[in-house]
Order: sequence, then C-alpha cells, then structure tokens
Amino acid sequence: MPPKAHHADNKHAEGGTAAPSGGPTAPTDKPHQGGNKAGKHPEGAAKAGAHSPAQAAADHAAAGGAHHGGGAHKGAKAHDPAAAPAAKGHGKKGKPAAKHPTGLKVPLVHLATSEASISGGDKTTLDSSPPAQPFVEGMSLGISAVDAITGEVRSSALDAASVQAVGADAAKQGDSFSLTTVQDLHQLEESSALGLTASVTAPVDGVKVGGSGGFDFSDDSSSSGKSIMYILDWSRIGPTKNVGPSAKLSDKALQDLKADAAGFRNKYGDYFVYSIAYEAKFTAVWKCTAQSSADISKFQSSVNASASAPGDIGGSGGFQNSLKSAAQANNVTVEVQYSTVGGAQNTHFDTGDPVSTFNSFLSSCVPAAATVLLHHYSQVDSSVPNTIDMPPTLYDNLSKVFSEANFVLLLNGLAPGSSTTRLKRRQTLLDLIKSIHAARTTYEHDAAALQKALTSLTSFRDNLLLLVERDDLVADQCALTHADFVKLFTIDHENDRGSWVKSSNGVAQYTLGKFIYTPDETTKYAVKFVTAGNGMNCHMGSVFLQQQVGAVTFPANTGIDGTVVGIQVLANWTDGTDGFWCIPPDNPLGAKTVKIEVKSEGSRGMDWGLSVAYIPTPDYDG
Repeated sequence: MPPKAHHADNKHAEGGTAAPSGGPTAPTDKPHQGGNKAGKHPEGAAKAGAHSPAQAAADHAAAGGAHHGGGAHKGAKAHDPAAAPAAKGHGKKGKPAAKHPTGLKVPLVHLATSEASISGGDKTTLDSSPPAQPFVEGMSLGISAVDAITGEVRSSALDAASVQAVGADAAKQGDSFSLTTVQDLHQLEESSALGLTASVTAPVDGVKVGGSGGFDFSDDSSSSGKSIMYILDWSRIGPTKNVGPSAKLSDKALQDLKADAAGFRNKYGDYFVYSIAYEAKFTAVWKCTAQSSADISKFQSSVNASASAPGDIGGSGGFQNSLKSAAQANNVTVEVQYSTVGGAQNTHFDTGDPVSTFNSFLSSCVPAAATVLLHHYSQVDSSVPNTIDMPPTLYDNLSKVFSEANFVLLLNGLAPGSSTTRLKRRQTLLDLIKSIHAARTTYEHDAAALQKALTSLTSFRDNLLLLVERDDLVADQCALTHADFVKLFTIDHENDRGSWVKSSNGVAQYTLGKFIYTPDETTKYAVKFVTAGNGMNCHMGSVFLQQQVGAVTFPANTGIDGTVVGIQVLANWTDGTDGFWCIPPDNPLGAKTVKIEVKSEGSRGMDWGLSVAYIPTPDYDG
C-alpha cells in the first residue's frame, strides 16, 4: 500500500471562516392571495447549505495521525456542559494505551514522485526524499526499509555496522500550538486537518481499528444537524535522530543489486528510514451541533467574541468556558474527544474537561517516536535505480485508494443514521479496505482491478456525501419554528391547538417547508411525494348546527416510512368555503408522522387533503 502522492499538495486552510448563513430568504414566486404571504413564501424560508464541520490545520498534521495513546471523551449537552463524559479508548482508567492504535505495519503517506520527475512511459521516478510520515511500530533507524508500491516495512539494504545515529539541530525543539476551525465538510477531504480528525488509520493485515485511532462521533444522536469543529493541536518537538554519513549498502545487498536490480528492490524495498523525530502531541476536537446554520453562525460569533487567545487555552481554560456559555445561549450541543502521542504515565485522563487533561498532559508528557523521513537508496549509492516499473497514473491511483479511505471513514461518522446503521456501514467499508490491501501486489499488473476497487470506494464516499446533503435539508426544515410559519399566512384565530388559517377563494394549497424541488434536487435529496388519498384526506358533509372537526394525516394508510421535509395542506373546495386548517404548535417537519387539524366553517361541510414531500428512510438512514 503506497503512501500519499507527493505531487498532491498538502492544502492548509485558514481557520475562522464564517459559518454558512441561515434563516429565511426572499421568495422565488408569489402565492395567491390568502395562501402564503407574499415575500414570506416557505420555499425560501429554509436554505439547504453545506454540512458543517472549514478546512485547516497545523503544518505537521499531514505527517501526523498516528496516535500512540490517549482516547476519546464525549462532552456534555448544552444544558449541562459540565457533565462528566464516559471515557473511550483508554483501556484501564487513567492509563492510556501504550501501543500504536491499529498495530499498523505499513505507512500511509504516498512515497511518490513530483510531477516533474515522472519519466513517462511505464516507469515512475521516485522522490529521493519524500515528505515526513507517521512512525510505524517496529521501525528502526537505518535498519528498516519501505517498499514504494506496497508500503511494506522490511529490513533495509544498509550495512548495520555502518549505521550511526547522529543528533539533528536542537534549535528545532520546542512547543507549538494551534486552534483551528473546521466548517466545510466538502473541503475537509483535501485539508491537512484530516490528519487530525480522521476516525482511523486504514486497517491492514486483519488488524481491527482501536478506539484511540482518532475521532469518531458516530455513536451519538446529536450528529444530525449543522456542525462546526474546533481542533486544538499542541505538540512538543523532542530530539531527532538521523542516519550518519558513514552509512553504506551491505556487501550482500551490493551483490544482489549487481545480479538483479528488480530483485534488489523486491527484497530491500526502495527507501530506508533516514530520520526519526520524537514528539509529544495532544489533539482535542470539539464538535458543536445546532439545528440550523443560523444558530451555528450565532454560536461561532459568540465564541470568537469571548474566547481567550489560543495560546492561553492551557492556562486559563478560557476557550472551554467560552464554548460552554455560547452553547447554552444558542441551544448548541457540544461533544469533545481527544487523543495523545507520547508517554504520559502521570496524566489524569479521568476527567470531562479536556483543558484540565491537557494541562496534566503538558506537565508530564515524554516525547515518543512520531514521524520519520525516508531516503531512497540512491542517496547512499547512485547505482541503485530510482525508478519503478509502474506507469505514473497507476501508481497515483493506487495511492488514492488509501488516502481516500481515511476521508470515507470520517464521513461515515458524520453522516446521518442510527448507531446500528453506522456500525454496519463502517464494517462494510473496513472489509472493502482490507480486500483492497490484500490485493495490492496484483494492481501493478492489473490496472482494471485497481480501478474497480477505487470505483467501489468512491461510490461509498459519494453515497455518504449524499446522506450529509439530505441531513442538511432535514436540519434546515427542523430549524423552522411556529413563529416562522405564522408569518407566512393570515391567521384567523388561535387557541390551544395552534394557529388557524381560513381557506381563501382561489387558493388550493398552503405550504410548510420545502415542497418545490428541481430535478437535480429531487435526485440529490431522494425526495418522494405522496398526495391526498390513501387516508390522507378529510371530507365531511354538513351537519345541522354542528361544526365538523377532523384531521389530515401522514402516513395514514400509505405504508410509507420516511422523513417529512415539506407539507402542502390542500383545500379541495377552492371557493373559500372549506373552513380552517391549523398550524400546530410544534414544527411537524423532520418527523415521520404528520397531523394537521381541520374544521368546517359553522355547520358547513369541508374537503381537505394533504400532500407530503419526504425522504424514504432507506435513502436517509443509509
């Protein structure tokens, strides 16, 4: 499994990007008099926006993602922000796991080529010194090697006696800190923030994913809605050890090289571990979820106005306090998880406050092997070919499979669906990744098989992105309030049942939520429509001196299971004699059942119906 392509630039985004705007917008068409008020048409009342968690991260995030210890802690709901969460991923209380979370045996970063170095034809020229990548358990300075195509770690071609460790520039040691805002899930895929937030490093060799491998909020129902993520990333750079200039190929390796260059790379790989950097690292992710973009925007503005400078987070806890107060004021749910790299035997992990945990970690952490630099053998001996027998496009596609895997795993944790559904999706995805890894050595000679694997993974990703889009639509409809609906119509009277709208001459329907969709939107959101009939109507004749009372309901006897995103109350008598329908006190959108009460005018009869736009459960729950 090759690591990520060198020519795919690491993209760093600026934090603090404004959240998507929400709330009512101008109408696109004017309804009939007596229906929805002009200028307040509900089709514009809710705008589906990008699912939120903004690209960004520290420079070293692209090389990170290998968390050697720590775990995940779930934060409190907004009404009780100080409640202590349950610990995840630590094993015994207060003792973070000591080993690599996945037992990973292969690196994940593409060892590749710059585009300028591609030699063309059926060969790819390897970078002589690819970017830093995560340390993999079992790696040794100079003694370990990596195959550029499969990513396997093996014994190097260097003469062990010639390998001497030398210290690097001590001036690079010290602490660094960043606090990043992540809002746009669609841009997150290309962001180095993914190195911090990915649920897991791609599992290989049948190894299961551990809870401390990253961040996954998939088992919490609050993942539905508009979200923003704050990522705290602190690191303490320790010593770095490099291979000294005395290193050379062993006599046996030289013999193998002279006899068969292809056999040499099959045996010894392409790169040796030239440098190992030691680091302690603490990463926390706060996921803040509201029911609308407008609420998230208010929440973010409140946090930005009251939070202490990022550098003060450890000492003052100002950021955590700002989150709590802003969450309470804006009805926002806050979850938090964190992960660590490095020794931390005296760190107190049994706390619901990640800032307190951070302070404890800060005072006791010991840097551990975190990242490595690889050098091609040609830097030691120029007679070693620096090309591989694989077309550049195929090599790039192979790397794309595994870089895509991390994003899809993260996406699964954010897409809507029950806990059972998400676990099932996750297992399907893990099985797919494992099968791709198991067949990796065949892809060099079977481009069609590789493309099939990549297509399967891409299809999985695209489906999850659609689920996120649908979740956005539902969240926007759920964000509408009774007050929003009342503004759309002329209210005749109110009582404990709700606000009553009188039928008007020439008006056939009254709309709540989003009921009009373009063909593209219908496909994207998987919206279906069902109309009057099948029990979704209420037709009653006149009764002397008695007002008729009834309701139109969904799903009635349609047998439909779906989430409602739009409602039209139908006045089948369009001469204004149908009586009244009621806007219920609670928003009926975003639910699986609807009941709209109706009543006649005096002792007259009435004929009401209901049309519903909904997303079928299989297309939303995933």
